[in-house]
Amino acid sequence: MKNALVVIDVQNNFAVEKAADLPEKILQHIKSNKYDYVIFTKFLNLPSSNFHKILGYKKVTGPPATNIHPILVGLTNKNNTFEKVTYSAFKDPEFVDFLNKHMIKELFLCGINIDGCVLATAYEAFDLGYKVKIIEELSSVASFRDDYEDSAKVIIARNLKRKPPK
Repeated sequence: MKNALVVIDVQNNFAVEKAADLPEKILQHIKSNKYDYVIFTKFLNLPSSNFHKILGYKKVTGPPATNIHPILVGLTNKNNTFEKVTYSAFKDPEFVDFLNKHMIKELFLCGINIDGCVLATAYEAFDLGYKVKIIEELSSVASFRDDYEDSAKVIIARNLKRKPPK
């Protein structure tokens, strides 16, 4: 079974304050672990997105905010980096095609925000039959409230870490 580390939305706009050390931690993790593939997503907030239309969120619309953090950008290329305009990486058909083409069935997720994009991607991966693990120590809520991160970890433990019945 092939696997991939999916680094979610570790971009200039998000890797600040609470998540400022996250890019370096992820880089060291990549250097010291073996994955068949390392994949990156980046959030792009288009005017047509629900973030604009429904939430009124008008940030992260283009570079430099949307750029992958400089510490990690050297690991990215046009084949392993996927833009998304919503929470889950699975809404990008090119992301799904990449997983299918490379027969990836196990996903390790990390990045920003554990309570939003990381969790949404994990749920969808689970629903689609992937073996999925969120690497919590490599995930953050960026500059948002700590209790969101704590709540996300409780939700992850409850819904994605259960042991199969014997």
